[in-house]
Formats: sequence, C-alpha cells, structure tokens
Amino acid sequence: MDDIAVDAFDDSDLEASFHSALSLLGISGYSVSASFKPFSSVRHKASVNRLRMRIDAEVSDAFRLATREALMGLALDLCARLFRKKVDSEYVRAFREFSKKGSLFRLSDSMRQVRARKRRDNAGGVAHDLTEVGRAVMEKYRGVLMLQKMPAVYWNDKGGKRTLAFYDRAFDAVLVSRIFDSERVPCFILEYLCFHEFLHSKYKPLYERGKSMRVIVHSTAFRNDERKFEQYDETEEWLKRNVRRL
Repeated sequence: MDDIAVDAFDDSDLEASFHSALSLLGISGYSVSASFKPFSSVRHKASVNRLRMRIDAEVSDAFRLATREALMGLALDLCARLFRKKVDSEYVRAFREFSKKGSLFRLSDSMRQVRARKRRDNAGGVAHDLTEVGRAVMEKYRGVLMLQKMPAVYWNDKGGKRTLAFYDRAFDAVLVSRIFDSERVPCFILEYLCFHEFLHSKYKPLYERGKSMRVIVHSTAFRNDERKFEQYDETEEWLKRNVRRL
C-alpha cells in the first residue's frame, strides 16, 4: 500500500467527492479538508464544526483504489451521518459494495500486518493463564478445531463487557477482555471464549453474500461446531447471569 498506483485517487479527488456529496444533500457554505491516511486498517472518520462551517475527514489510503462511485458514496454516507440526513443513492450502494468485498478485507489484514504495532505478550494473568487455557482447548477439541497451530492468546486491557473476546485475523490472535481475569470466573468460561475464537481461525468469513452483500462470520457450520463445546449451555447461562457483575 505504500506504493500506490500512479492513477489512484489523491486528496483533491477526495475533497471533490465531499463537496459533491454536500451539494447532493442540499448543504452549502462548508469548507472541506479531507485526506487519505496510512491507517493500519481500512477505516474512515469525519467531523463537522458548525461554528467554523468546516468538515474534516480522514480516510484509509486503501480507498485510493476504489471506484469513483464508491469514493463518492463514502463521502455521501459520512456527510449524511454528520448532518443526520437519510440518503438512498447508487453512490452509497457502490461504497457499501466495495467495503464488503473480500479483497478489501484481505487488504486490511495485510495493512495491519505491516503497520500495526506488535502486541505485548501478556497471556499470564492474575487468576488465569491464557496460554495454558488455549493449550487445554487445543488438546480437548483437536478433532473439532483441526488447526495446525494454536492462535496466540492475549488479555485485552481495552476490552470490556461488550467485547468479551475477538479474533484478530491479521495476526492469528485472540484477545480476551481483562474482566475475565478473576478468581470468580470458572476456567470453563475462558475455555469457551478461546474455543469460540479459535473457530474463527478455522472458518474464514463468507464475503458478498446475497443482495445485501453481507459478510457472514458465524456460518451454520461454525454454529454447529460451537455447540460441541462440552459445557455450552452452562456457559451461555453463566455469561447471561454474571458478565454485568464482573
């Protein structure tokens, strides 16, 4: 991504897309500062200062390789959100279609591998060692997971009660919320969280599914394997009762 093609879009193209988006929304008088940034993932953000009549936007440089319609749709989608306007446009549909392409997700993973900081090994916790938990899961469910190697497992100090755990495909790593590093948390809860996220290493996302171009991360095969966890029902019940108390 550091060697973008010569004919890729530049910042002036991005700013022009925002001005066109504002015009389509019937909004005038705003200046725009928009630029492509070498983010470690495919993301974008925008803010509006109504006093200064100014919009600032930063967009992943991965979108320099989008179609002109998708770039226009990105600007239109962001502006509609900033000004709380509903918009139904071919441009926005082109943007959403581009955003859900498998190739873009794979590009995002590659960008993270090159640009993101390497995680600190903090698997050892106060009450639970995630490396030991992960190894126990790999041994117990070897026939289900069928993985050549165990994904790395870390504590996520930024994780909370909404994101209990997640799988980072770019680094083949699982991050578990630090709220579970407690004597009050049974070991089988940590085993379930690791087992669920390890399944994401086994099952790749299904991109561009149906007319909505949705991305499926929990397929039927995934759900069937998930229920092979020995204490699945007990785990679901424990999480419902106790997560808010942690």
